[in-house]
Amino acid sequence: MNQTSGDSRTGFVVSGRGWTPGSTVTVALAGVGASPDPVVADSAGTFNYAINQNHEFFPDGLPPRTYQVVVTASGGARAVASFTVHRLPAAGGVPAG
Repeated sequence: MNQTSGDSRTGFVVSGRGWTPGSTVTVALAGVGASPDPVVADSAGTFNYAINQNHEFFPDGLPPRTYQVVVTASGGARAVASFTVHRLPAAGGVPAG
């Protein structure tokens, strides 16, 4: 993960390396579902994926909570990471809740 916490305006990017070059991996949020967007590892076996960039998980941005990202590929390869979305800052710039 490029960062492990932020608000709903934060771009959370999951990066992977060591995957089979050219393989398609599935990026999912546990309890939410898998992205419909295909993710393909490049010729070096790496990928980057911006979570919810195209509003594929939540149309109005990521709701506040902790998310577990699960990346899988055929053959059983699997990796897990997590990040936390906080409430947007209140008017004075202090995070709410």
